[in-house]
Amino acid sequence: MGSLMFLALRIKLPKKVKRNLDKLEEGYVPYDGSAAKHKIPHVTVVPPRGIFGLEDWKRAIRGVENIPTEFKVTGFGSFWDSSKLGFWGNLNADIGIDSPHLTLFDCKENEREVKRALEEYGDLFEGYIGLRLEVSSLAVIERDKGIIYEAKAPSRQTSLQDILERPNHESDNT
Repeated sequence: MGSLMFLALRIKLPKKVKRNLDKLEEGYVPYDGSAAKHKIPHVTVVPPRGIFGLEDWKRAIRGVENIPTEFKVTGFGSFWDSSKLGFWGNLNADIGIDSPHLTLFDCKENEREVKRALEEYGDLFEGYIGLRLEVSSLAVIERDKGIIYEAKAPSRQTSLQDILERPNHESDNT
C-alpha cells in the first residue's frame, strides 16, 4: 500500500503566527512545511487513508455547497490527548466537520511534554482566540509528498460543484 492521503482545507497562517512557531524549542515539529511536505497548516475534512483519488475527492465533497473561506480560532490546546497542539475553531461554512482544529506543532513526546508545552506556549497562542484565518484551498494531501490535488478557495464562498466541473482543477497546485 502507498502512503496515506487525506482531504483537507489548507489554512494560510499570518506572519505573526509563523513568527511564534519559529520560537518553538528544538524537538517540537512545527506544521509549517519545514519538517515534511504534508505537515502544513490544514483542517482535516476526511481522515488519512490509503488512496484518495480524484473520484474519491468528488464523492467526499458531494452534497457540500460551499468551501469555507475562514477558520475562526476559538481556543488552543491538545487534541484528544495526543501529542499535537494547535487551534480549535469554527469554519464559516458547514462541510460536516464535528470539531474543526488546526495543528500548529507536535511535541512527539509523552503526556508530561505536552503539559510542559501547554504551560510554555499556552499564553502565547491563546492570544490568537478570535483571529480569523483564511482558507486558501481544498486539497488532497499525501504523507511525505504534500499536495496532490487542490482547488483554490476564492475570497468568497464558492460552489464545490463549480470547482468539480472546472477542467483542470488538479493542476491548481501551489
